[in-house]
Amino acid sequence: MYNFTDKRKASFCRSVLGHSASSLVFVDVGAGGSLKHPWILLPAGKLEKVDFEPEGSTQAGDLPLCISNESGEKPFYIARDPRASSLHEADPAFVDWFGQDGMLAARAIKVRCATLDEYFSGQYERLDFLDINVEGHDFQVLQGSERLFQSAFIKAVKIEFELAAAWQGQGWFGDIDAWMKRHGFELMDISVDRIRPACVRHLYHPGEPVWGKAFYVPGRGAWEQRKNSVDPKTLTDDVLKAVVLWTILDAPGRAVELLKVLSPGVLPIDPVLLQREIAKVFRRAFVDAVTGRAGYIARRLVERYLVRQNKKS
Repeated sequence: MYNFTDKRKASFCRSVLGHSASSLVFVDVGAGGSLKHPWILLPAGKLEKVDFEPEGSTQAGDLPLCISNESGEKPFYIARDPRASSLHEADPAFVDWFGQDGMLAARAIKVRCATLDEYFSGQYERLDFLDINVEGHDFQVLQGSERLFQSAFIKAVKIEFELAAAWQGQGWFGDIDAWMKRHGFELMDISVDRIRPACVRHLYHPGEPVWGKAFYVPGRGAWEQRKNSVDPKTLTDDVLKAVVLWTILDAPGRAVELLKVLSPGVLPIDPVLLQREIAKVFRRAFVDAVTGRAGYIARRLVERYLVRQNKKS
């Protein structure tokens, strides 16, 4: 655990999902290893994770699988920094301007591409949450999931995006945002990463916006339609999973608002009690945020001091 707020979130998740009749199905496109924060706060016994990572193991004779907007074989570029590996080659001008040599391809492998529509055909209703992080190919992943979004009821989507031309043939944040809004989702949170140009990296300044991640959730209209189209048991599971996801994603307002508009008797837990429990989760959040930031700064100062001492010796 990371702090008191995280401990409360984990406890809240265990309690709420204990009333759910099914596991929370988490689709991780560009998995990159084990669960990270905040997903690690979800109870393992109530979580089913489906990973797509082209550098992972495959069955004998099979090509690694990549999720895309079309099927077929494609080259996948293994970057000098494996975290930057992609179906797209890095843009040379971007690499030069920001000094990101780690994005350059060291080699290429052949992969088999499929869409999320194809992969999950016939089982869309199982899916609850999507995490998409595929180095410039994120919009293409969405393009290959039209039927999934029409049939599934996804409670939250985390997706990476680009604001600068980092990859050849990449998608853009504007493409992603417009696509999500067309499918009834609202932007719940966003963070933007900045990089200093190589020629002025030594000068302290914020740098230029290059990429980031966005979180989307179904809007009220989508929930109204869901309430009128599924049985009470399914709606109960939908609400419990959404409340848990939105709470660990630091969107308590979304969770509380959803609980307020529910009809009496929908949940096995008193919605008013759940709202109080959400408030308890965040009661020390400000203190945790401040102390966490102070601890980070202190660690960085110590690290810099040790680096200087090592250089002197």
